[in-house]
Amino acid sequence: MTLLIISGSVLGLSLFIETFGFFLRSAGASLSLSSLGYSLHVQLATFSRLGTFIGMPLVGFLLDSGTSPEVVSILPLMVSGIFISFAILVLYIPSKIEKFSIALFFFMGRKISRLDVPSNRERTSLVDVNPSEEKNLFWLSLLSHLIIVIGFYLMIVLASIFNDWRVTIMQSTPLLTAAGTLLSVIYFDPRASTLIDKSKDPFSTTILIVRARITSMCIVFFLSALFLI
Repeated sequence: MTLLIISGSVLGLSLFIETFGFFLRSAGASLSLSSLGYSLHVQLATFSRLGTFIGMPLVGFLLDSGTSPEVVSILPLMVSGIFISFAILVLYIPSKIEKFSIALFFFMGRKISRLDVPSNRERTSLVDVNPSEEKNLFWLSLLSHLIIVIGFYLMIVLASIFNDWRVTIMQSTPLLTAAGTLLSVIYFDPRASTLIDKSKDPFSTTILIVRARITSMCIVFFLSALFLI
């Protein structure tokens, strides 16, 4: 059970940190440094993979040791619960998160990447984002994230049920997650960047993405709970 808690915790934090990276895009847009904001988001998302490096071998050990499907099914429940908890905290303190995001932006740019990052850039040609564009982005964010997360954790549960075929099942994960990845890369991500760049309030777009992903993780949480019942 200890290994399950550790793996669930680090995987949940990894997912949250990757989502939090969108705030770096917003910070970059607010400083007219959109390209750097995108690069730092990628950098933070790469750092967050440390959770995957730790969590997935532990999941593999649990599957190889014959852990029951009921116990393994707790994993997506934990991951979604941790993600939702941190994401809701972000929604409750948006002004502090904005300040932290800008501070993190300068820290990663200046201290980690060793760049001379200016801090007095002015944004121009900004607009109020159309509600239909926001609605479209919300659903694209929700669906792409939901497909990827459900596909990934469903395969883990199936591997625990059909333990003799666990390697084949785990290696087949991309068959389920590919649709969500393509939806994200082709449709969601470019739209997210566009809205962040042109919006008068770039952080509002990131808050929208966080809300969409909270919704998707709530769905995962309840589906996992129903499976246990």
